[in-house]
Amino acid sequence: MKFLERLGLSSEKIKSQLQLLIRDPQTIERNYIYLTQILGINKTIIQLLLALLMENPDAFAKKLRLLKSAIFGIKRGTSFDPDKFKDFMLASPATLMAKKHYCNINNIDFKNHKYILGNPWDKIMILRNPNIKKENARELGKALVKPYKKKYDLWMREYKISAEGFYQRRGRRLIQKI
Repeated sequence: MKFLERLGLSSEKIKSQLQLLIRDPQTIERNYIYLTQILGINKTIIQLLLALLMENPDAFAKKLRLLKSAIFGIKRGTSFDPDKFKDFMLASPATLMAKKHYCNINNIDFKNHKYILGNPWDKIMILRNPNIKKENARELGKALVKPYKKKYDLWMREYKISAEGFYQRRGRRLIQKI
């Protein structure tokens, strides 16, 4: 528990995420340093979203890159502040891609209203179909996500293997900048 307090986490936060205590302290600390110093995520955001410390850091960095380029269309080399997108940090990229695709097909402007992609399926679908029921929207949303999830999971499995190999060879993470 002391190592978590050294990272600036309050005892109340630690008690709310007890699974942090059973994780390897060195891994948690290494993830914290990578997220804050390399990726530039604000420490207060990590304290709000403690699940970030338990995610694979390479997968998380790749997810942020995907969020930047594929979902929001921000060009490579352009400034990107991940702290502004904290609402999407724990979201599945497959779900975000499916929501983006749905918005594009139905002419829903998400580029100027990025928060739309963070909404549940029923709130997005009601913009085009006011009579849709919540259960129907969820089922349709699951069906739309399925092909993206299958593709993303396969791609991510391969990426994690190559990123781990890179880390073993070079002693540093693959992604150094989002």
